[in-house]
Amino acid sequence: MKSLARTVSTLVARRAALAQELRELDERLAAVAALLGGERSKKPNSASRNAKEPSTTQTHAKTSARRQWFARDEAARLFRRAAKTAAPAAELVRKVAALKGYPEALSTDDMRRFEGAAFMAIRQAMKTGVLKRRKDGTLQAS
Repeated sequence: MKSLARTVSTLVARRAALAQELRELDERLAAVAALLGGERSKKPNSASRNAKEPSTTQTHAKTSARRQWFARDEAARLFRRAAKTAAPAAELVRKVAALKGYPEALSTDDMRRFEGAAFMAIRQAMKTGVLKRRKDGTLQAS
């Protein structure tokens, strides 16, 4: 345990020394750039940006917002309209996409994503009783 603590303390001290050395190098580079009239001298905070110590917590890149394909209870309402007669699941997905106007509006990648979400919504609609599977495998609104 003592050796681990000793190793950590030496690494922390080395990190501080390296950070100090980097600050000194950055100051020297800023002085050279100022003498040469370069762009670096015109940037405010160029030295302070490099002088910051790294934070202990990592920040993650923001991911794009999740697309919500159906509003609350919209899927059930659309499935009731689309499944008045028995139809396979794929046909229901096509009908729902047409009801929402997606075939003309979405790219092929987004259409595939919508189809995946629609198949999951069909599975959920079957669990909640909005759709019933018939003996021949087709789906019909309850």
